[in-house]
Amino acid sequence: GKTLMYTGTLFTYGNDEPAVVSTSGKLLQQQISRSAEKLGINSIVLMGRSNYLCHTACVHYLENLPDDHKFFPELKQLCDLLASGTCSCEMQSVRQFDWKTDFWNFLQSNLTASSAFCRNGHSGENHGCLYSELWRTAQNVPLLILNHHALFSIGESELFKDRILIADEAHILPDAASSVLSTVVSTSQLRSLQQRAQLCIAGACQGKV
Repeated sequence: GKTLMYTGTLFTYGNDEPAVVSTSGKLLQQQISRSAEKLGINSIVLMGRSNYLCHTACVHYLENLPDDHKFFPELKQLCDLLASGTCSCEMQSVRQFDWKTDFWNFLQSNLTASSAFCRNGHSGENHGCLYSELWRTAQNVPLLILNHHALFSIGESELFKDRILIADEAHILPDAASSVLSTVVSTSQLRSLQQRAQLCIAGACQGKV
């Protein structure tokens, strides 16, 4: 009911400004998208970068890893699955495969849209990267739907310029903000900082703390 209330109000009563709806989970995002569709509103769901595989990154690493590399068989399988359309570039489509933990770690670090290769290697163009394609499409749709974590991750982007913001399940916003914007400091880092502070107090500090 509440979804239809705000989508209907935005796009039925003369206020046709583009909007962003931020919510907590994928099921609710899909529900909002279906409600918008019933009202004839074009929408797109944009999840965080780590939810998408970058096909270009897969091909890049496949071409540059030696055939006897320990990840080559899994990487070849993944590239073939993406190229054939057997799996989509959404991470959830490949979670069914029984790959070893170390390959999953490699995949998360290097083959998703959150990887440095994907962030720095596309120059704003689509090179088989679903996230890049969705990002461009999102700039021209009336309704952009994302989760709270993505909101805080990309909230300063031009993607949000001149859009109305609706926070669904807003009570979760503080936790999402803390998760995205907070810095985790390890015990070893704190001890190192303590040691440098003690050196500075003793007058033996070189450089800035």
